[in-house]
Amino acid sequence: MTSFLRKPIPFHRKKGKASYCLATFIIFFSICIPEKVISQTALGQLEIMAGRRADQVSVPSANSYSINWQQRREYLEQKRQEDAAENYSKGVNAFNKKNWNEAVRYLKKAARKDPNNLTYKNVLQQAEANLQREQQQNKELQNDIRRQEEERKRRDEEIQRKEAERLEKEQKEQAAIKEKINEAEKTILAFKKDIKYAQGHLKNYTKALTNNNTDLEKWGKEVDDAYNRVLEDSKGYLSGMFIKYNMLQGILKRSYVEALYKRTGNLCKSSNPEIQKWFAKELKNIDVRIDEVQDVVDRVSLGGDLAELLSGDKEQAGRNLKILIFLNGILETAHISDYDNLIKEAEKPFGLTNMPGEYFEQAKMIGETYSNIGAMCFGWYHIRKLNASNEEMAQKVAVFSAGVEQRMKEIDCLEKCIKKYTDHCLEGCTGKTKWSTPPPPLLFEYRNW
Repeated sequence: MTSFLRKPIPFHRKKGKASYCLATFIIFFSICIPEKVISQTALGQLEIMAGRRADQVSVPSANSYSINWQQRREYLEQKRQEDAAENYSKGVNAFNKKNWNEAVRYLKKAARKDPNNLTYKNVLQQAEANLQREQQQNKELQNDIRRQEEERKRRDEEIQRKEAERLEKEQKEQAAIKEKINEAEKTILAFKKDIKYAQGHLKNYTKALTNNNTDLEKWGKEVDDAYNRVLEDSKGYLSGMFIKYNMLQGILKRSYVEALYKRTGNLCKSSNPEIQKWFAKELKNIDVRIDEVQDVVDRVSLGGDLAELLSGDKEQAGRNLKILIFLNGILETAHISDYDNLIKEAEKPFGLTNMPGEYFEQAKMIGETYSNIGAMCFGWYHIRKLNASNEEMAQKVAVFSAGVEQRMKEIDCLEKCIKKYTDHCLEGCTGKTKWSTPPPPLLFEYRNW
C-alpha cells in the first residue's frame, strides 16, 4: 500500500527554505509597517540609551551656528595680529640692539602671522640684509683670524728656525773661540819662554854696553832675533784678537765702528783746555803726536783696516800700536767696548758675534796680552834705532827691561784670568788703561759719544 506520508526533506534543503521564508517575511514587514513606526522605535532606543527624551533637548538653529563661527574667525584674526605685533616688537628690540639673528627670527614670525603688513616686511628685509652683512663680515673676520693665525705660526716657525740657526752658530762660535783661547794659552806660554830668553840676552847686552864689550853686537843680534821671532809669531794673534775684540773692528758693523772712531777724533780736537792738557800729557808719555793719533782715527773713520797699521816698517808699526793701545784705553775707560753695553745698545748687536760675555772678555784679555807682547818687540826696535852713547843706551835698556818685567807680570795675571774668568779681570791685571794721569771726568761722559 502506498504511503500517503511525504519523504523527509534533507537538512540542507530545510535550511535553504527557512532562509527564503525569513527574507520574504522581512520584505513584507518593511512594506506593510510604516516608516514612522520604525523611526520612532529607533528614537526610543536612543532616548533610553541617552537617559532623556528627544523633546527635552534644545537644538540651536542654523543661524546661531553661523554667528558663533564668525566670532571665532574674528577672534583668531585678532589673536594673529596680536601675536604678529608682539613678535614685531621683540624683533625691533633685537634690531635696535643689532642682534640681527634674533631680529630676523621674530620678524619672520610677525610677517608670517600678518603677511599683508608692509612695515613688518620692510623691517624684516633690513634685518636680513644686516644679518647677511654681519655674517659676511664674520666670515671675513674668521678668514682674517685664520690668516693671521697661519701667519703667526709661520712667524713662530721662522723665529724657531732662526733661533735654532742662531744657537747652532753660537755653539760653533763658542767652540771656535774656545779653541782659539786654548791655542792662545799655549802660544802665550811659548811667547813667555821666548821673552825670558830675550831677557837673558838683554842682560848680556847691557853688560856689554857697560863694559864696552866687543860682543855687544852679538848680544844685540841675539835679542833682535828673539823679538823678531816673537813679533812675527804674534802678528796674526795681534790682528785677530786685539784688533777684533779690543778695537771692535770685524765684530761690529763697519758704520758703527767708523762713527765711533770719528767721535774719538772729535775728542782729540776738543777746545776744552782740560781735555787738551790731558791729551798732551798722555801722548808725550807714550812719545806720539796728536796729529799721528788723528791720522789713525781718520783712517779708521774712512773705513780703513787697523791690521794694516801693524804691517810694514817696524818703527812706524810700533808707533801705530802705541796709538791703538791709547785708543783702546779710551774705549775701555768710557765703557764703550764693554760687552754688556754693546748688547744693550738700540742698534744691537751691531753684528756682534753671539758669544757669551765671558768668552768676549777672555778674547779681549788675550788681545791685551798680545798687544803687550807686540809693544815689547816694537819697544826694542825703537831702542836699537837710537843714536846714543853706550851709557845712554844702557839706561834706555834698563828702563825697557823693567817695562818688560812689568808687562810679563800683567801677562801672568791675564793668563790666570783667561783660564778662570772672573769679573773685572782685565781691569785688575792692567789697571784697565795705561794712563799716567787720571783722565778728566768730562772726557768720557757718554754724551760725548
